[in-house]
Amino acid sequence: MTVQNFSCIESRIDGPKTIYARYKIGPFSSNQTLTVANNLRRTLLSDLDGIAFVAVKIQGVQHEYAYLPGIRESVFDILLNIKQITLSSAFKIHSPHVAYLQASGPGVVKAADIQLPVFLKCVDPDQVIATLSHNAQLQILFLVCPGKNYWLQSPSQQLANLWENIFSKHSMTKAIPKFHDNWQIEKTNLLPIDAMFMPIERVNYTIENDSNIITEQPSEFIYLEVWTNGSIHPTNAIELAA
Repeated sequence: MTVQNFSCIESRIDGPKTIYARYKIGPFSSNQTLTVANNLRRTLLSDLDGIAFVAVKIQGVQHEYAYLPGIRESVFDILLNIKQITLSSAFKIHSPHVAYLQASGPGVVKAADIQLPVFLKCVDPDQVIATLSHNAQLQILFLVCPGKNYWLQSPSQQLANLWENIFSKHSMTKAIPKFHDNWQIEKTNLLPIDAMFMPIERVNYTIENDSNIITEQPSEFIYLEVWTNGSIHPTNAIELAA
């Protein structure tokens, strides 16, 4: 099998967290096209790596159903907002990392206010986390992990052990341990988050014959449509999946 053509027909940004592209791939013989298209779609949807927040510590919070003084959203709403934040990396990461946030009111706290490692960034920095009134304080530590598919909440002790192991790493910056040590008296609980690592939101494909060439066994082409969450371009995603 020789693929002679892989071309991007259309590419656009539909929103801060949506990139769309359409490709023409082929030609293939008729008994190969469906197999390639199905496997490529399946790999794009299930086997690509992603990065997400998997747990947080919020100063002064013992459980996810609590409220913080001067903050409009409940802790549960804050966790849902954090879950919607999409992260991207300059390169593939293989180990967990820590980020933190310190904010004072009045004002709206957004994803751009999170202090991330230099190689990570928020795809949509305007994603709202919480709304603070006058004299309100919000301090959060984030656990960032790489993974695949959908990660359900892990047992608290398992996450706690992972959290403590991260702070023993020599690569940790000085600011984060100092920020974390100030909370030891608080005995802040670790709040897990159901993390979605999948960078691909949707994949469609159609198979068409080459109408310009008339033969007994006409060649077929795959027309592939890919939507990503903005953390990766569809072209890079197809290269990884292939």
